Amino acid sequence: MLTNFVHGLHSCFIWNKSNCVKKYTNSKLFSTITSLKLPLNLNKGKESSEINPWFISGFIDAEGCFSIRVRKTKKTYIGWSVEAVFSICLHSKDLPLLEEIKTYFGGIGRISKGKNCGYFVSSIEDLTNIIIPHFVKYPLITKKQGDFLLFKSSVEMVKAKKHLTNEGLQNIVSNKASINFGLTDELKAAFPNTMPVLKSFVNTKIPNSYWMAGFTSGLSSITRFENKRDYSEIKQEVFGTSLNLVLWGTNLLSTVGERFTRSQLSIVKLPIHIQSIMVGLILSDAWIKFSSKTSKNALLGFSQSNVNSKYFWFVFFSLSHYCSSYPLKVKDRLGTNTIELQFETRSMTCITELYLLFYSEKIKVIPQNIYNLLTPIALAHLIMGDGSWQRHGLIVCTDSYKLVDVVRLMNVLIIRYRLGCTIRVNNKNKYRIYINQSSMALLVDAISPYMHYSMVYKLNSWLNTPRDRNEIEVFDVENNITTTYCSISEAAKKLNIPKSAIVNYFSRNQNKPYKGKYRFNKI
Repeated sequence: MLTNFVHGLHSCFIWNKSNCVKKYTNSKLFSTITSLKLPLNLNKGKESSEINPWFISGFIDAEGCFSIRVRKTKKTYIGWSVEAVFSICLHSKDLPLLEEIKTYFGGIGRISKGKNCGYFVSSIEDLTNIIIPHFVKYPLITKKQGDFLLFKSSVEMVKAKKHLTNEGLQNIVSNKASINFGLTDELKAAFPNTMPVLKSFVNTKIPNSYWMAGFTSGLSSITRFENKRDYSEIKQEVFGTSLNLVLWGTNLLSTVGERFTRSQLSIVKLPIHIQSIMVGLILSDAWIKFSSKTSKNALLGFSQSNVNSKYFWFVFFSLSHYCSSYPLKVKDRLGTNTIELQFETRSMTCITELYLLFYSEKIKVIPQNIYNLLTPIALAHLIMGDGSWQRHGLIVCTDSYKLVDVVRLMNVLIIRYRLGCTIRVNNKNKYRIYINQSSMALLVDAISPYMHYSMVYKLNSWLNTPRDRNEIEVFDVENNITTTYCSISEAAKKLNIPKSAIVNYFSRNQNKPYKGKYRFNKI
């Protein structure tokens, strides 16, 4: 299973399904990317595209096809012709996407139109100089990579005219036997001694966040394409079979573009991992609402400015299993001119249950059972959303809550996480929680495994500071004796030296003995 999820995404390629108008990262929909120029010399003519190369590879992993056609012919003395074809087949509604992919590859190939449309490249020159170099530099990661390598080998043999020899033709047929659906009955009869070539090992580690954007877009296309095999079969083909145990809720695929009945949505239950993410978001920047006065169930919405786009995409792909559409770019909900990225989940019973916990008379509150809800994952998202770095601690901006709610939340931080906290009032008479410096080591230990890398700056001042409870070794240079202490505080007390002296020794990476007598080492 592809369980390595995306940790960030600057932007992605998005389709407006209602009118089939393509929207790019440099349009009104998205402007977060500064440059998507092609690193390969793919522009055969004047045509060019700004699709990210990894998006192309991700989309091809889901929707592309590498095929080898071996047919009888009277035009060659060997009696057979070989044609290598790279193709993408989609519903006619996605024709603009095929045209954009063709533009990306410099205008090579052709597009067939009808109820179903397709993009095809079969020129050996174009395959050798443009298509294959792309997938060498931006490789596929699913089973399709094995097909590509055999396809590449066959193209190289055709270019070298080896397909005009019996041995070369047999090698190509052996490659074809391992690609897609294998050999036809005609080819099996004509080449009875064919031994399928073993496919190369596939590395399923997601290489780039743009790859995931392309891949999920491809999966969405699969669900809309009427003549494709059943979606579950496609997922099995892409991901294979895995018996690995994973945390419930951490390997859920995107369901963007899929449709579900109300009865299906009513039985959805949130895994604790997903619930924790939602709780942290609700405590900070997310909201829950009913889409209309007649809606029976609520939906969850989340938005972030372009500055935090990496974190936004991390959240979206964590929750895309519960979303029916991709994010949009909207004006700030508070009425300013700021542009934000925003997505909303489906309206579901499980979201309504969260609404009943976090809202009282349409006003957001801290629920009575926040002690159980505020897991380390939820706390991490609260800090990523509303945490503000301070020189001597960290502020949690709880401006939108009443004092009783802030006190309830602070009590959980004190009791469950043993954090030293106080309430501060800002100049707008809003209540905020201050986590003091002495408790930052405990906070870092609790939430750092769940922090997105773009938000780690809020903890940077304490990430490399030794924890007070960590064991340390003290080497007495004069007496040549090493003593182990269970904490920095204990060592400082026993040696009768300031605790800050030991902390500074580590933070400055000192090598010389402290006052020429003690060397400290973290265990």
